[in-house]
Amino acid sequence: AAKRYGLASIATGRSGVEALAATMLEHSARPLHLSLTEIPPSSAKEALSLFRSLLCWAGERADPCPSAQGHLFLQSAMESKELRAEVYMQLLKQLSAPPAEAGTGTAQKYWDMLALTLLCAPPDAGCDDFVHAYVVKHAPDAASRRRLVAQIHKGRYKQELLTELPPADRLPDTARAFFGLRGKAASRFSAEDLMTASMHASEIAS
Repeated sequence: AAKRYGLASIATGRSGVEALAATMLEHSARPLHLSLTEIPPSSAKEALSLFRSLLCWAGERADPCPSAQGHLFLQSAMESKELRAEVYMQLLKQLSAPPAEAGTGTAQKYWDMLALTLLCAPPDAGCDDFVHAYVVKHAPDAASRRRLVAQIHKGRYKQELLTELPPADRLPDTARAFFGLRGKAASRFSAEDLMTASMHASEIAS
C-alpha cells in the first residue's frame, strides 16, 4: 500500500527516506509540498491545493468560509478520478493522531469529511480496502465505525451515494445526519435520508 498510495515518488535510495515518508503520513497543520500518491505531474498543483482546502475546512488554516473550502475538496474528489486516492490519503493523514491542542472538534471535522467523501466519491478498488482497514482500526466509536464501514461497502457497488453535492452551507448538517441518525441499522439508512435530515436541521437552524 505504501508504494501505491504513500510516497512512492520519493522512496528511492536515500538515507532517512522511510522516516520522511512516515512524517508525510502523519497529521500536520501545515500545507503539503508533495502529493501523497503517484499522480500525473499536471495534477500535482491541484493536489496541494486540495490539502489547503482540507485544512481550512477543519479550522487548522484561517479562512472566512471553511464550508466553501470543504465543498471545493468534495467537488474535486467527485470530478477527478485521478485524484481520488490522493484525496483519501490526505484524509487518513489528517486523521492520524491530531495533536491534543487541536481539540476533538478538529478530529471530528476530518471524520465528517471522510463520511461526506464516501457519500459523494467512493474510493476505487484497492484504495477502498486501505480505507476500510483504517476505519476498522481507528474510528472514534463503534457506531461511527459501523456507519463508515457500511458506506464503504455501499460505495463498492455504487449504492446509496449522493448524486448531487450538497450546497456548502449544508455540508455540516449532512455530516451530522450521517453520524446522528437513530433508529435505523447502519446498512439501512439511505442517501435520501441524509439529505432529508440535513435539510431539516438547516430549517431548524434558520
